[in-house]
Amino acid sequence: MDEATMNKAAALIGVARRRKEPLAGLPEGCRPQTPEEAYAIQDKVVQGLGPTAGWKVGATSKFAQELLATEEPFRGRLIKGRCHGSPATLSVGDFTTMCRIEIEYAFRLGRDLPALSAPYDRDSVAEAVEVLLPAFEIIDSRYTDWTKRGALQLIADNGCGGQFVMGAPVTDWRDVDLAGHSITITVNGELVSTGSGDRVLGHPLNALAWLANDAASSGQGLAAGEMVTTGSCADIVAVEPGQTALGDFGALGSVTIEFVV
Repeated sequence: MDEATMNKAAALIGVARRRKEPLAGLPEGCRPQTPEEAYAIQDKVVQGLGPTAGWKVGATSKFAQELLATEEPFRGRLIKGRCHGSPATLSVGDFTTMCRIEIEYAFRLGRDLPALSAPYDRDSVAEAVEVLLPAFEIIDSRYTDWTKRGALQLIADNGCGGQFVMGAPVTDWRDVDLAGHSITITVNGELVSTGSGDRVLGHPLNALAWLANDAASSGQGLAAGEMVTTGSCADIVAVEPGQTALGDFGALGSVTIEFVV
C-alpha cells in the first residue's frame, strides 16, 4: 500500500468521525492487508485528532478476540482531548455509531519503557508504573457492523477509540491481586456486570508488557507520563442519555460517568 492510498483511508475515517457518518468499511482498494499497513493508517488518523496522552490495548480477552476474529490484541492511542477525570459528563451525541463502556485497569508510567530494552515481562513493566488508575474506556467505531470489519480495519480506526475517563490515581496497589480483585459496573444504581483483571491476558500487567513489546517491534517505546489502559475486565455495556455509570474497584477507587444527549 503506497502513501497516497494510506492517506485516502485515513481521510475517509476522519470524515466519518467528523460528520458522524459511519462507513460500511474501507473500500477494497485502501483496505489494509497487514498489521503494518493498518498501524500506518492509524498513525495518520491519530495525527488528525490532536496530541496523544498514551495508549489503549484492545482485544485482550478471549471473548473479544473471538468476537473480532483475531488471535492477538491490538493497540491504539489515547487522545489527550478525549481523556477526562472522574466524575465526567459525556454526550452520547459525540459518538459515531455506538457508546459502550469497558471497565479497565489503567496505569500511568513513571519512567520510559524504551524499544531497545525489549522484550519486557510483567515484572519489568511493573517497575515502570507510577500509579494505577481505575478507568472506563468508552469505545466507538467509524464503521457500521463493526464486529464484522476485521481487526485490521479496526486498528486503522484507532482500535475503536472513543473517550477515556479515569478515577483518582492509586499508589498503594502492588499488594493487590489485580487478577482476582472483583470490580463491578452499575448503571443508575443497578448492577449490570462483574469482572476481574484475569480477563485481561490473565493479568492487566501482561497487557502492559504485550503493548511494550508490540510497540518495540515497530521501533516505538512507551514514555514516562503516558497512560496505558489495558482492556475490558467485564462485559461491554451499552449506555444511553439519562444514565449514570459507576465502575467500582473497591479499595482501589471508582470512576463515574453521567451520559447526556
